[in-house]
Amino acid sequence: MKKSLPVLLSAALAVSAFASFASAAELTAQEKFDALKAKGIFAGLANGEAGLDQNMTRAQFARVAGLLKGLNVDAQPSVQTYSDVPAAHWAYQEVEAATAAKLFEGKGDGTFGPQDNISVQQLAVVLAKALGLTPVEGATVEGADAWAAGYIKAVQNAGFVLPTNYTANATRGLLVEASYTAVDILNPSTIAVAKTSQTGAKKITVEFNRALTTAEETALKVEVKNGLVPYSFTTAVAADKKSAVLEFSFLPAADYSVKVNDFDAVTVKVVDETVSKLEIATGSVQKVANQKIDVVATNQFGEKVENASLTTTVVGKGSTIALSGGAYDLSALAKDDVVIVTATHPATGITATKTFKITDASQVTQLSLGPVVPLKDKTRITSKDEGLVLPYSFKDAAGNAYKLPAGEGEYEEGSNTVKIGDYQFIISNIKIVNPDSFSVDDDGVLTFDAVAATPAQSEAGTVVITVLNAAAGATANTSVKVEEAQKVKTFQLSAPSSIVAKEEGVKFAFVAADNYGAPIDSKEFAKSDTNSQVTFTTNRGEAVVVSKGYNYKGELTLTFTDGVGAAVTGTTTVYAWIGGAIASQVTVDLKAKAVPNKVSVVKDLASVYGIAGSDVVELSSVKVIDNYGREMSDLGDADLVVQLKSGATTGIVSSAELLNNKIVGVAAGSTKLEIGLDLDGGTTISSGTSIDVSVTVVADDKVASFAVEDPGLFFANADNDEETNAKTLTLVGKTAEGKKIAIDQGRYFTAVTSSDTTLFNTDYETVWSIAKGEATITFWKDASKLAEVKVTSSDAKKAAKSIKFKEAEYTYAEEATIDVASLLEIKDQYGADFGPTVYFSSSDATKVAYADGAWSAVAVGTATITAVTSNGLVATTTIIVNDPT
Repeated sequence: MKKSLPVLLSAALAVSAFASFASAAELTAQEKFDALKAKGIFAGLANGEAGLDQNMTRAQFARVAGLLKGLNVDAQPSVQTYSDVPAAHWAYQEVEAATAAKLFEGKGDGTFGPQDNISVQQLAVVLAKALGLTPVEGATVEGADAWAAGYIKAVQNAGFVLPTNYTANATRGLLVEASYTAVDILNPSTIAVAKTSQTGAKKITVEFNRALTTAEETALKVEVKNGLVPYSFTTAVAADKKSAVLEFSFLPAADYSVKVNDFDAVTVKVVDETVSKLEIATGSVQKVANQKIDVVATNQFGEKVENASLTTTVVGKGSTIALSGGAYDLSALAKDDVVIVTATHPATGITATKTFKITDASQVTQLSLGPVVPLKDKTRITSKDEGLVLPYSFKDAAGNAYKLPAGEGEYEEGSNTVKIGDYQFIISNIKIVNPDSFSVDDDGVLTFDAVAATPAQSEAGTVVITVLNAAAGATANTSVKVEEAQKVKTFQLSAPSSIVAKEEGVKFAFVAADNYGAPIDSKEFAKSDTNSQVTFTTNRGEAVVVSKGYNYKGELTLTFTDGVGAAVTGTTTVYAWIGGAIASQVTVDLKAKAVPNKVSVVKDLASVYGIAGSDVVELSSVKVIDNYGREMSDLGDADLVVQLKSGATTGIVSSAELLNNKIVGVAAGSTKLEIGLDLDGGTTISSGTSIDVSVTVVADDKVASFAVEDPGLFFANADNDEETNAKTLTLVGKTAEGKKIAIDQGRYFTAVTSSDTTLFNTDYETVWSIAKGEATITFWKDASKLAEVKVTSSDAKKAAKSIKFKEAEYTYAEEATIDVASLLEIKDQYGADFGPTVYFSSSDATKVAYADGAWSAVAVGTATITAVTSNGLVATTTIIVNDPT
């Protein structure tokens, strides 16, 4: 058992124990000792006192330094290093651990001197090593030995305060101060940004002074701007929580402002990526007509450079071999002929050269296949799966790897064999795997389909795929178990909680399981080959037609319409069928088609007007409810009607304009209007469909005050004029109570001026900027100032500020052409429509793809279309492709 120590630092020291300690500047040395003692880290002398003025020994500090370094100071050493620290010594493990970590050295005579006092400068050296601090090169410290000066500077720069009598003995008090400061440095209680820098072509990394807590990670907010233009990115916090990588889709060279939470923004200089290294990755070349040469270019951050402009020269038997179709024809060369490949990046002059000897198939003696794994997000290989990957490894005796040549395999109809290059693949059952589906991509990846040449003949079962290299007499095979294709076996429908009215799509919840008893994710029902297995009818026979629909999430919508015979409503049973059998049923109260019932409230319509001031009554201005009490967004055959209420004061608003659903002030006074519906379509309000609306028109002199609506940021350019990059300002009137008045602004102002015409010019309410800056735009009535607004302009290059698709999802028929760009709405930082370079991509090119200069709906299913602007803003939408029949 160890003896008790005058200074005892717990072997269970957890750096995080200090996280709740007060700032070092707030405590005395005694208080710091008490805090450490309360945590079980320090113990007092035999009399219970701290003994802060007593000297510290090398053995005592060996334990402290080891714990600060994170060493296991209680581990049993394998050998004894020092003659004066035997295994029975209380500090044996601590001294050995500190020595092994190179924190301490012996005295040169085989002894350690465990009871020797340690000096201030010795403490600084050991402390710097324990904390991983780099000594300051060339440092000089007055009063300290040269060998210690760099370490002393390092610990001082890290925040330690040392006494200046560096050769004097260090006290227990100094150990308490140093330990408290060291742990605070290792695990500061306050999070801070330590460093922000570019770490990739499209990456910026933010480093923190310690690991983020869960709450801090959740609250992490980062903004990146180039001037006024914000950039979009994804944030990935490192596993150790000490840094976060910001990854951009577009990050051009510039100075960027990076702001983390409430910390001051820092400037990060981003440079363009450059090719810094080339590597010819091809392992061997063969006597083939389509030899691929793989050249990998990496940038200054060690990342692979995509689409690097490289020049590759292939020389065989003294002649340059031309590139054709992305490959080189080496078929005319003989085995063991030398081929020299040189890759060059012209922009930087960086080159790489590799020499090969031609090999042929006879040298590829080591073949292996498989295993084949299920497609992504699937747990088994099933019949009709397409694009399954067949892993292979082809090597010669020296271990050089060979790739199959890119392209489709050579196949004769009805055969069970397909040839790829010099290799034959033999399929044991062509009703399970189609040999004609074998193909190799540009990366040498071999894929096939678990489907028969005639899909209807596809079978489940186990198939053996054998590869044969006849030239070397080498073979290999793998077995692939192909199970029955997933089918919907159970389908449980749930009744909706909402009203079920005819001609409305109503969402029905459901759960389904497949023929293996596994739940089927609802998204699978977005695919026609899944949702086509379930059909729907009702107990009403031909009187009710049921139409189904699934959105991209796989949510089911059923629509009920009138069929043959008299219309029916009321209790109706809905059946879900699988393969001619009822899988489940629910009962609903089927109601007649919803129709507009009445106008219930005014939502967005002026109530006070100036002379000639106006507002238009539209569906968005009011709330219309249907016969089931729900708000409607489509009036169908009904029309919205506005008229003067019977007996109301006439001449206050224009009667003629009311016919156009427009309220126009004519004379000062108050009146009442009636806003309702003509259920048959027309200009007469149907009984019980209207509400009364009070309207007041005020004279010009009753408009108590004016204001100008904020026009936002202007784009400054010397060539701007009233038709180029101009904005129309809006003057609004207010009552004495501050209520907004709908006015004809042209009646009230006679001039609009700019406080600085070198920056902003005006043509009445039309304003434009010719140079960046700020000015005040003032509206005048003769010599009286009506209102003013401060305007700001920038000459920063226009860039996308916001991007969105107008709808979350769109539906197209199979083979339809899709004008993807027209679906976008993009605004610049000046609030104007903008047309930057936009990069589009599809999550599934088998469903929606770009070809021959246009996007098209390729096959039934869904795909997510992503749009990325040149400055990294991202928007997505879902395209649903339906069967046109």
